[in-house]
Amino acid sequence: MQEEKFDPAFSSTAKLDYAFGIPLTFLGIDLPVIPLYVNAYVPPQPRIERCYHLGQAIGRGLKALGKRAVVVASGGLSHFPGTDRYASPATKFDLKLMRELGTGNLRWLLSLDDRMLDKTGNIELRCWAVAAGMLGERVPDMVSFDPSWHHNYATFAWWSAQNGDTNPLHYPAIAPERVTLTDALHRIANDEAERARFSANRASFAAGLNLSPEETAALIAMDENAFTRLGVHPFVPFMARLQLEREE
Repeated sequence: MQEEKFDPAFSSTAKLDYAFGIPLTFLGIDLPVIPLYVNAYVPPQPRIERCYHLGQAIGRGLKALGKRAVVVASGGLSHFPGTDRYASPATKFDLKLMRELGTGNLRWLLSLDDRMLDKTGNIELRCWAVAAGMLGERVPDMVSFDPSWHHNYATFAWWSAQNGDTNPLHYPAIAPERVTLTDALHRIANDEAERARFSANRASFAAGLNLSPEETAALIAMDENAFTRLGVHPFVPFMARLQLEREE
């Protein structure tokens, strides 16, 4: 952790309290456990960004060691023990949090500053942020929300393996080997003479470009889905098609 620029405190005598005991009991875990205390209540507390980055550092450490681990983060949603708001959990805020994290947007936690955590009674989300840093952007396999008059309870769980990007970008990186094809599309979109030459004979236009068979077929058909599969930025063929349609 020190190489990751973290200096965690260490104790040989600290006892595990209910924050550890309850989840471990419910999960029936009877394996070696490394407890990690996150100071949620007593100023100065760590910023939530720092907690998230700590989780990332732990994840990198496990990967470097070739180890797998079960991550359990304990901490309730909005509650205000010892204050006049004890009977008024911030349920509206908690439901928004559930929606965001339920989509796999775990980085949403980073939008919460210290004042917002305190205002909504969610200071224990610092613990969640550590787990979020270890997990990355992942859609949970299970979500539950159980409100009460004084404390909102929630559970997120992940157990499925990550199989690539389940939410691909609309505008991914451009494949460098498609420069010639991209240049041709750009000329069709922006050069009137080139556009006229393409419209007059698409096959002849494509034949002079030294394209692959797949690229040639996509260009002649102006197949935008094929362009995207080939790694062409979708905005370029979109503009080319738009200009061609305007002149029809």
